[in-house]
Amino acid sequence: MRRALELALTNRTLTADEARDWGLATAMVDDSVLLDEARGLAGRLAGMAPGAPAATKRLVRSATSRSRDEQLDEEAEAITAPAATGTARQAISEFARR
Repeated sequence: MRRALELALTNRTLTADEARDWGLATAMVDDSVLLDEARGLAGRLAGMAPGAPAATKRLVRSATSRSRDEQLDEEAEAITAPAATGTARQAISEFARR
């Protein structure tokens, strides 16, 4: 909150190093590889099970407002519910055939 207020009041530009150090950015790359890095990340996200990124974001965001038992119950549900879908059953069958 203090940092956000400082930036809002001073209207200064945050450097890339500050953004990383403050947890606003997770990585820095040279301009020459930015597009390749972005495509790689997009590919990894696209390769995840449908709904997995959204479920992960929801679980991480709610973790501090729930008890440990509530969070573990929600995580278990997030893991097991997709397994009942046709897509998951097909993927599991394909994996088992390998």
